[in-house]
Amino acid sequence: MKVLLFFIFFIFFACTYHKIGYSLMPWYDKKNRKFNNCYSYAVNDPEPKRTSKRIPGETSNLKRDESNYTCSHYERLIQSDYPGIVKVKNLNGCSHGLSMVLDPNGKKKDFHFYRFDDGVWSHKRGDNKVSKVDSNGDLITDPKTAGRDYGEYEYDKFCGYYCLF
Repeated sequence: MKVLLFFIFFIFFACTYHKIGYSLMPWYDKKNRKFNNCYSYAVNDPEPKRTSKRIPGETSNLKRDESNYTCSHYERLIQSDYPGIVKVKNLNGCSHGLSMVLDPNGKKKDFHFYRFDDGVWSHKRGDNKVSKVDSNGDLITDPKTAGRDYGEYEYDKFCGYYCLF
């Protein structure tokens, strides 16, 4: 009986581990948190053996121009990694939504992603835990209007909403 229960649990876990949906189980694990950043979290693809943060374009081996912090450049990179991603005006009918913002003007230029599932926006800053609140401590109801000033990073460029199919 124990073997059967273990097998059922294993099959359930294996099938839902990469399933799109608001599951925080893999993100509680410290080995998934350290180098799996906002991009890994937004596309729901934790890699326990990562040794550096995931960068858009990396999965498809498309080289990122580190001097180009424009939405169109990053959209090309994420579409290369995930060809099923589509920019949308709203997330109606989208089971897995993302939003991207940039800090193109700060001392430390950077990108940041939010994830939308089951009616909830959340994000993961670097090696931090998943959070549903913005830089002001408010629940994220929309990344476009959320507080995005984290001191060293001020994500002041809103790029849009994306649906990952």
